[in-house]
Amino acid sequence: MLVFNDKTPVMKYLKEWLKLNYTSSSYDDYLNRVERQFQPVFTGIRMCDIKPIHCRKILSQVGGTSQSNIDKTWEILRGFLKAALIDEMIAKNPLEGIKKPKGSKGSHRPFTKKEMEVLENAFKRAMDKSLPSRHDHRHALIFALTYGCGLRPGEARALAWTNIKLNEKSTKNEKSTLTVSCAVKKDSQTIGEPKSEAGYRTIPVPDWLVTY
Repeated sequence: MLVFNDKTPVMKYLKEWLKLNYTSSSYDDYLNRVERQFQPVFTGIRMCDIKPIHCRKILSQVGGTSQSNIDKTWEILRGFLKAALIDEMIAKNPLEGIKKPKGSKGSHRPFTKKEMEVLENAFKRAMDKSLPSRHDHRHALIFALTYGCGLRPGEARALAWTNIKLNEKSTKNEKSTLTVSCAVKKDSQTIGEPKSEAGYRTIPVPDWLVTY
């Protein structure tokens, strides 16, 4: 039986709160965030000892990053402290009076031409078995597929040869393609259907990737 009171370690309460508030599909992502951002600050701290300085330390880690990143950290911090107040684990909410940091807009940008050349050359070297000093990486092909075809990692992992159509010599004007019709689910690691109709699509394969 789990027993919680104001002397309970913060991380013990926080991880239990996560289990109760997030589904299996998103739990791992939020747990990873908690372990990276919250655990270094809250290790050795009891619920009754949480101060505003702890909240500011956590938020300082994400200040200036993407708004999405800030929103997720804020969601966890605000949510578990609100629950702790209701559960009488803390006498006062230490987040009170602290503002959510502002995120940077447009943090995502396309690769530059130079960056694309560097990446594509690296993929070619990694997958070229004829090179004596081959930079062998077991995930080289899956990285190349996610980059070259814009696949999500789960979609790349679920690909089979039946999903791929390489162009014949007699049809040089026809692009090689691959068809996305399934993906590996993060929570169960099983292959299932895409989340929406938009997930079913046919994608052209770049020539440099077809070669390898």
